[in-house]
Amino acid sequence: MTISTARTFHKLTALALASVALAGCASSGESKIPDRPAQGNILDEADILTDSEEQRLNASIDEHNAQDDAARLVIHTYSEDRGEVKDYSAAVGNAWQIGDNNGLLISVDMENRELYVSISDESSVTDDQAQEVVDSSLTPDFEDGRYYQGLEKAVDDLYTFASGNTPAAIAEERKTENIVLIVVFSLIGLFVALVLGWAWLERRKWNRIADREIAEAQAADPSLEITDEITKAYRSYRRHHKKPPAQGEEEFNQKRREQAAEDGAEYTLYAGNFQTWIPLYFASPTLYSGAGTNPSGGDFGSASGSSFGGGSTFSGGGAGGSF
Repeated sequence: MTISTARTFHKLTALALASVALAGCASSGESKIPDRPAQGNILDEADILTDSEEQRLNASIDEHNAQDDAARLVIHTYSEDRGEVKDYSAAVGNAWQIGDNNGLLISVDMENRELYVSISDESSVTDDQAQEVVDSSLTPDFEDGRYYQGLEKAVDDLYTFASGNTPAAIAEERKTENIVLIVVFSLIGLFVALVLGWAWLERRKWNRIADREIAEAQAADPSLEITDEITKAYRSYRRHHKKPPAQGEEEFNQKRREQAAEDGAEYTLYAGNFQTWIPLYFASPTLYSGAGTNPSGGDFGSASGSSFGGGSTFSGGGAGGSF
């Protein structure tokens, strides 16, 4: 199949789809797709433009069309409900045969206050670029009732994108957004660094407390032989069990023993210093080398930690908007 034949087939397919859309409109009682403008590139059924404004927009489109073949653009406004603006806009684009693989259609649904920029399949304008035009050029002015101004900006922006360039205002918005993202990520990075720094300082603090308690135990009993493994285990235990139980060490441990007997399990007891911890460790190294094992729902009431959560969620695509 030659390129020319392929394009002809593509156009025939588009016409067939438009015919189906027309039939669907007729069977559902909705308004049919109107004839394309007899003159110019604008069909203002909603009458949102003055004659002078429509003439100026037409002149702008004609001027862009004369410069190159990057795009061919039409504007259509209407004021009654014709279904989903995205679907209706595509049907109009097919029926009107806009451009030659470079067509663009700005649809304005005044009844539902919705906008849509339809892009032909082989247009050089992307969905994301069309969305930027809707968000930056059309929607703000339409929200303020400045219909001509919004359409004027959108026409210039779409032709600029079609020619491979970026509109100045949108480029500035992107720059601002990038700066905001840089600031946000910098603040997040600073926060993470502060948290990690605090965690490191907290860890070092309790390691020093554990080392001091070990030194005190060795001073009281010089015969104690403390290996690096024992030191590491006690440091970990002390970091997880910083403060004594509120009800007192003896009462707490007694309740733990009773609970362990009832459950048929082994639970970690509280040791307030190295001397009371070392015999417990020798009896069960696993229970006394870190957080230990606690009854379900029970703890020493002294473990410390931070919970990080969040996220963002990012969504986009398409080329529609409301005003």
